[in-house]
Amino acid sequence: MEAILEATLKALCPRTFVSVAPSGTQTPFVVWQQTGGRDVSYVDNGNAKRHARVQISVWASTPMQASGLRSQIEAALRPLESLTCTPSAAHHMAYEPDTKLHGVQQVWEIWA
Repeated sequence: MEAILEATLKALCPRTFVSVAPSGTQTPFVVWQQTGGRDVSYVDNGNAKRHARVQISVWASTPMQASGLRSQIEAALRPLESLTCTPSAAHHMAYEPDTKLHGVQQVWEIWA
């Protein structure tokens, strides 16, 4: 799952990082991290499917740039055949006053 997600995001934005971007990274950039998930097991304790709750954050110099890249990510994730990707809710916007970066964050439910 992680390799497919990483490749999909990097195809849209080469500056894609797991958990945290290095200080001073040029914008726009994407940060993703797994924030949980559900265990789905069979009665014999075998793994049925893998589930992850993944937060994807886009950081950019303007709100519209961040929002545009977020829209591209959604358009790329929804039709994937190798993963089932569904947003758990609408995105929310953020602003980091120290870096003056605008962000758009969305949590995804991903099944593999």
